[in-house]
Amino acid sequence: MIHGHVQLEAVLDGILWDIHLLQQQFDAIKFLYTPRACNEATHLVASYVTRVGGSHTWDGFEPEWLFNTLAFDVNISIRI
Repeated sequence: MIHGHVQLEAVLDGILWDIHLLQQQFDAIKFLYTPRACNEATHLVASYVTRVGGSHTWDGFEPEWLFNTLAFDVNISIRI
């Protein structure tokens, strides 16, 4: 391992393997690139889980810290 590169490659290989297995379960699948600016909510959730760790479930209502970003991502002008 040089500066953690081997570990990172192993993690990415595992994720890519899971994606490959999951895609085989669908008749058709399309992968699309979306810039972070167009999906800030996904970035915030991923950052939160990376920072806090653990397992998280939100049933019915999103966390208050995420509401404004979700509204912005779908172009709704409501703010709290």
